Amino acid sequence: MSEIKEANSPNLEPMDCTVWAVVEAKACGKPHRPVDSLKEAPQEAWHELNAPYLRATVDAFLKRLKARIDADGDIFESQCCV
Repeated sequence: MSEIKEANSPNLEPMDCTVWAVVEAKACGKPHRPVDSLKEAPQEAWHELNAPYLRATVDAFLKRLKARIDADGDIFESQCCV
């Protein structure tokens, strides 16, 4: 997925694009009756993330960061998702 960002966008954090979406999908993929289950679900989903996925996320962030630097204050297009 491609998106246009302003060069001064605060949305250049590595985890903005995909990690939280994956954690949310895993944590909210089933109903939670007890509140404790709902509270634990994101932590469990976080611990299920594997190293290759996180490496790809960091690599994608580095590409977005380079695009931001190369834009030198202009709007730039970046590939957001891993």
